[in-house]
Amino acid sequence: NVNSSNCKVRVMVWDTAQHISLDVSNSVFAITPVDHQPPVVNIIAPNGGESYFAGGNHSISWSASDSNGVDSISIHYSTDNGAGWTTILPYTHSNPGTYSWNIPETPSRVALIRVNAKDLAGNIGTDISNLAFYIRKSPTNIKEMMTIHPAR
Repeated sequence: NVNSSNCKVRVMVWDTAQHISLDVSNSVFAITPVDHQPPVVNIIAPNGGESYFAGGNHSISWSASDSNGVDSISIHYSTDNGAGWTTILPYTHSNPGTYSWNIPETPSRVALIRVNAKDLAGNIGTDISNLAFYIRKSPTNIKEMMTIHPAR
């Protein structure tokens, strides 16, 4: 359980007459502990209770961190409260913290977002929206929109 980038090995041997011989590594090498900790992921939005129109565009935002660095991110959505997931963004080698999402034409009262973060050791951390959000059918004309969202 050593964590060093300046390691060498020395080998010593004795024969039965107590003659000794030894050798030391020609160059240094590193020993690092195995990483078993997954990244920490936190969805910022949508995180529950929001309402979006199908076909619109909205940002998904999150934070993801890991002591050894986040290697890649994937984003998924569910319209059935997490029973099934559809990929929005497959694992990509970046962690921008935001993604512009084209909201699907699938109305739902129980939509969720899931963000997975993978570190350099392959550990995966996940967060899912705390509560469901709505994906509403887009209004087809301004009169319908005024009925849904009257002026205040």
